[in-house]
Amino acid sequence: MNTKKLASYLGFARRARTIVIGRTAVMAGCKRGDVKLILFASDASGKMIRSFENVKVPSGKLNNVNKLMLGQMMQRHEVAIVGLCDTQLARAILTLL
Repeated sequence: MNTKKLASYLGFARRARTIVIGRTAVMAGCKRGDVKLILFASDASGKMIRSFENVKVPSGKLNNVNKLMLGQMMQRHEVAIVGLCDTQLARAILTLL
């Protein structure tokens, strides 16, 4: 996976405000139908990943990106989960996975 390209796509989504960050925000976005893709950091807890198993949204685990790296991409501290609300960016990131 190309982490520079992933960081670029996530930066676009952050600037366009089409990304939700954190467990509760992603779950709320899924219930509203806004989230098109869920991304987990490589060191996200199993409990968190299991809590999103029943959600009918595509998801992926970022094998080379831990919570600290994902947080740096979002200009925050540590981020374990993000949800993309833009369909085209979600497709582009899925091709990277």
